[in-house]
Amino acid sequence: MKYTPNNIYNHLLTWIPQVTDLFTDEVTPSSAQILAGSPQTLQITSTSHGFTAGQTIQVIDTLIDNRITAVNLVSGLLQLTTSKPHDLTTGYTATMLGFTDSQYNGEFEVINVPTSTTFELNIETLPVLSGNELLRENWSYGLNQPLVIDSVTTNTINILLTGLPEFDELQIPQIKYITGYRFGIVEDVKRLQEVYTENPPNDLWLYLIMEDYVISKDRNLVNDLNRADTIQTQAMIKAAGTFSIVVIIPTTNDIAARTAVQLAYNELYDLFLGYTAGASFIDGIKYTCSLITHGSIAYNRAYYGHAYTFEQPIEYDFQDTFRTNGSITRAFRRIDISFAESQDGSYMDLEG
Repeated sequence: MKYTPNNIYNHLLTWIPQVTDLFTDEVTPSSAQILAGSPQTLQITSTSHGFTAGQTIQVIDTLIDNRITAVNLVSGLLQLTTSKPHDLTTGYTATMLGFTDSQYNGEFEVINVPTSTTFELNIETLPVLSGNELLRENWSYGLNQPLVIDSVTTNTINILLTGLPEFDELQIPQIKYITGYRFGIVEDVKRLQEVYTENPPNDLWLYLIMEDYVISKDRNLVNDLNRADTIQTQAMIKAAGTFSIVVIIPTTNDIAARTAVQLAYNELYDLFLGYTAGASFIDGIKYTCSLITHGSIAYNRAYYGHAYTFEQPIEYDFQDTFRTNGSITRAFRRIDISFAESQDGSYMDLEG
C-alpha cells in the first residue's frame, strides 16, 4: 500500500473492529451458513437488515466449524484429518468438540501440521468417531473482513466468497457484522474537536490525522535516519512520514478522567501497538511504521483526547529524484548508473 490517508484509514477499518467493539455498532444475525457452489456463498439471515446488493459489509468475530473425518496415531501423536483446509499453525491452539469421549473435547496445543487438512496433538490414544466431531476455528483473515454483497432479500444477505479459502458447508456457530463505524479523517486537532462536538457525546471516536513528513537538515551525519544530501552523494534519501491516531473518550461521568486515562494507557495502547505498529503502507519497501510517542492532547469536562503517533521511514533513490549531469538537469527521470560510475560522477545515462 502507498502511504496515504485512505490506505491507513482502510487498514484501521479492517483490523481494529476485529479486536474491539469500542468504535463500531454491531449486530448478531439470527443465523449464517456456508452454501455450496463455485465460489461458495456466505448466507446471513438477519431481519430487515437494510443492505443492498453491491454494498460492502464487514463481518467480524466469525467462528468456522470444520468436520474431523479421520484419526490416526503417527509416531506417538494423534493425527486428525479435516474435511476442508484448516488455519492451524504449530504452537497454536486447536479447539475440538463433538467427541463422544469428553477427554478429546477442549483446547489442545498443535504439535505439528503435516498438511493443510491434517494436524497433530500430543495425545497417545485414538478416539472413536461418530461423525459429529468438529474443529472450531476463529480465522484471522478468512471471513473476517469487508465483503461485497452479491444479492439480498428482505431478511437475507448473500456474499460470494470469491478468492477465499474453501470452508466446510455447515451452519456458522458465531458471526457478527458491523452496521456503523465511529472513525474519521481530519486535518488537525482543532478540526477534530469541531467534528466531535457534532456527534453523540457518549461514544468513543477514532480519528486519523496525517502529520508533516520529516527530513533531516543535518548533512554531516552519515548515520542519520532521515539524512538527505542535496547532491545525492549517497544515492539515497530517507524521509519519515508520520501520522496520529487520536481517540476521543467521553468523560461526562468521569470528571477526573481516571477511567479514560486508564483505558488509553492500557487497552488502547496494546490495541494500536499490536494492530498498527509493524504495518507497511508502501509497496516494496522494507520499512514498517513504528509507534514513536503517545499521550494526552485534550481534556475537558466532556471528553479526553489521547494521540498515538506513528512514524514510517520512506526510502527514495536516484530514480525518484534528480541530479545534474554537466549542463543538463532532468527531474524525476530514471537514472541508470553503476556503483563504479557513482564514485567519480563522470558519467550518467538519463532516460528521457
